[in-house]
Amino acid sequence: MASLIPETAKKVLFTKETLILAAKQSEACHIVPIRLRRAIKRYLREQENPHMRRKVLSLSQSFNKIKDANLLLTSSTSKELIDDPFKSLERAQRWKIKSAYGDIGFKYRDDQTIAYIASRMPAVYSACYRVLKEVKRRLPGFAPKRVLDFGSGTGSVHW
Repeated sequence: MASLIPETAKKVLFTKETLILAAKQSEACHIVPIRLRRAIKRYLREQENPHMRRKVLSLSQSFNKIKDANLLLTSSTSKELIDDPFKSLERAQRWKIKSAYGDIGFKYRDDQTIAYIASRMPAVYSACYRVLKEVKRRLPGFAPKRVLDFGSGTGSVHW
């Protein structure tokens, strides 16, 4: 894996000046707007689900398993792609859900979506906000006409 890192990246030193410059580019956590927080709380109160904590933990564990599996990909994928370039395509197809209308991705149950809103929504909102704010800063004329929210069905990117 060390061979995948360019030589120039290995020589970068973190000096006081480079760290100060990097810190100026980052922002503190973005606070979710009060109207959105109230809407989330109101929605969660309406659900009356006594097992919410367990579902939130289960959802977080499943995300962590996916993250751990993705971390292993870098060490195994390179060799597999050289040996059999189409093997990864076959593996990806196993994970997709097919319907009469084509690939519809993963489906979440209502209780999983509620757990997602309770545990992940503020962080996802903040990340989307930060990315779009950075795009606006770099490309002032950027005005998207459509948005694709590829998520669990909460529509957080639209908020």
